Amino acid sequence: MSQISILGFAFSSPSQDPSGPGPIHWSILVSPQDGSQATPQPQPKPKKSRFLQRWHSSTQPQQPVFTSTLFDMHNHQLRQQQFPVPVSSSSDSEAESKGPKGGQTTTDITSPFEGKPLRLIIRIALSTHRSDPQKLASRVSTLLYGTPTYGPEDDWLRAALEELIYARILDSETISYDVDGILNYACGAATNPSLGFDYAAHMTRTAQVKEMFSRGQPASKSPSVSPSRISRPANKRASSGKSHSFLGFWVTQGGSGQVRHHQEKRDYWQRQDDPYGGLM
Repeated sequence: MSQISILGFAFSSPSQDPSGPGPIHWSILVSPQDGSQATPQPQPKPKKSRFLQRWHSSTQPQQPVFTSTLFDMHNHQLRQQQFPVPVSSSSDSEAESKGPKGGQTTTDITSPFEGKPLRLIIRIALSTHRSDPQKLASRVSTLLYGTPTYGPEDDWLRAALEELIYARILDSETISYDVDGILNYACGAATNPSLGFDYAAHMTRTAQVKEMFSRGQPASKSPSVSPSRISRPANKRASSGKSHSFLGFWVTQGGSGQVRHHQEKRDYWQRQDDPYGGLM
């Protein structure tokens, strides 16, 4: 398992300059998940004769295997180096190609200005990956070689994150990686530098808070209906009937009124079908 992180460097630490660290030099780090320098596993090789083995060992210098690889923009080129940086190679490019001598390392990296190293002030853990750090570093190196190396540091970091997200190296089933969200988080971390930032944990906590607030909101209540509002239309419908105007009078037909007129007693000389008793 591998760990992908963003590292931020500056010429001065916050303790040295209270006004702020100044411009941040961003980089991408691929390291083992637990942060330790794991011993690389030897790869099986085909058997050779003793003579070929001696000749191969004398002509081919052993290349150092980096368990943690740092990628950054240096002198308008993509730089790839071991991290922490061996002390013997931190200031000498030729020694860097030969590998570390001794066991001393440093988290400072060289800058374009001689004698002014960049100091580590920010570390943001982004994501984990199931691949081995060496294999993942080789894949990341191929992707980052296409990033622009001319321009501000933030532009290079944006391009690097876009490549990692598009290649699904920065991928998780629980959180969604967004370039703008990561850049905003990194810029916020620059105001209060620390080595313990964790973007995945931050996004998880944010999602939990949103879910908690969504559960706490009361459901929208429908307006209550009073019994009077229900009875009024019913009474109106019960009392309403077909009405029309006749000689200035409103005449209502049907309903209970018609039944009441038919039940009234009339004399023999009155019309039985006249509901008004001969008044009309």
